Amino acid sequence: MSQISKETKIPINTVYYRIRKLAEQKIIKTSGHINNLGRRQMQYLSKFSPAGAFLSN
Repeated sequence: MSQISKETKIPINTVYYRIRKLAEQKIIKTSGHINNLGRRQMQYLSKFSPAGAFLSN
């Protein structure tokens, strides 16, 4: 989440809140584990596949 916070210049508490809300609404799925350094690593997966559109006259 800190990377998202840095790249978007949104406070980390806001990033955490928004991700939690997306997970509650089942828009994203979260999973995580503890790495070798004892730090929690989270993964966020979208429930939507990429979409495209083709428009013609």
